[in-house]
Amino acid sequence: MANERHLLQYKWISLSTYGILFLGTPHQGTDIVLKFISLCCRPNNILLKHLISHSELLQDQNSDFNPIAADFQMKFFYENFPTLLTDGTFKIIVPRSSAVVPGIANVESIGMYKNHAGMAKFNSIHDNDFKCIPLIVQNMIQKAPSAVETRWTRFDQQSGWY
Repeated sequence: MANERHLLQYKWISLSTYGILFLGTPHQGTDIVLKFISLCCRPNNILLKHLISHSELLQDQNSDFNPIAADFQMKFFYENFPTLLTDGTFKIIVPRSSAVVPGIANVESIGMYKNHAGMAKFNSIHDNDFKCIPLIVQNMIQKAPSAVETRWTRFDQQSGWY
C-alpha cells in the first residue's frame, strides 16, 4: 500500500509540473567536474563516480526519463565559456552534448554567455542571460494552468477519481 501511495505522489507531481529548466546539468556526465570538485572540496566519491561521462546510472536515469519527457516543456541551458580550474586551465564543464538529454524531441537548448560557475549568477537585470530566463518562466507560467488542468481532468476521467 505504501508503494502505491508513493507512486501516486509522484504521479501528482508529474501531473502538476508544466516546465523544467536545467542550468548546466550534466545529463551525460562530465569528467572535468571530477577533477574540479576533488581539488576544491571533499566530495562524496559514490556520487562522483556516477557523474563520469556516460556512467551507467546516468544512462539508466535518461532511459527512465525519456518516456515521460514529452509531458513537460523543457529548456536545457549550457555554458559557452570555459571555467578556470584550480590547476590554471580553462575547461567547459558541461558542454551542450552533455547538457541535453538525448532522444527527447521538441526541446530547446540554450547557450549562456557564462562559465559553469556563473550560470545562475547575474550581475544585473540587464544581463542578457538573465533576461532570457524570466521570459521563459513567464511564458511557462502563462501556459501552465490550462495544460495542468487538462492533465488532471484526463487523469480523473481515466482513473475514476473525482
